Amino acid sequence: RSPSPKAPANSEAAQLAVWHLAPLKACLKRRSPRELQSVLRTVCGERYLQMVSRLRRCKNDPVKRRTACEISVASQLVQARTLLKDWQLALRDIGEARRQRDPVALKELLDRWAFAEDEPEDRGLTSKLDLS
Repeated sequence: RSPSPKAPANSEAAQLAVWHLAPLKACLKRRSPRELQSVLRTVCGERYLQMVSRLRRCKNDPVKRRTACEISVASQLVQARTLLKDWQLALRDIGEARRQRDPVALKELLDRWAFAEDEPEDRGLTSKLDLS
């Protein structure tokens, strides 16, 4: 069996991957769909291509490790985009429950998704179920 292609934490390739994903991880921790959308625009565009180019030139790391890092970053970005779609659907459902003035459904959705307090559909609703 060949050794795992995962990069050690101190490798240049791993550091690049962590640096590139740092804004995404912070955003996911805050659970803010608006912020996630903005961060994905940034980290999936030209910045991603630059990071991949730099990653591929990390000659101190074996090809397998560099490839593993590249695949890991791409995979995490795809997962974040999928999560964003789920969050957007949840925000739509929260808005619909609010329009229908359904406090039970609204509370259930807010408790289930627990978005950041500054989200427009969630603003102030978690503490008081304002259906006005």
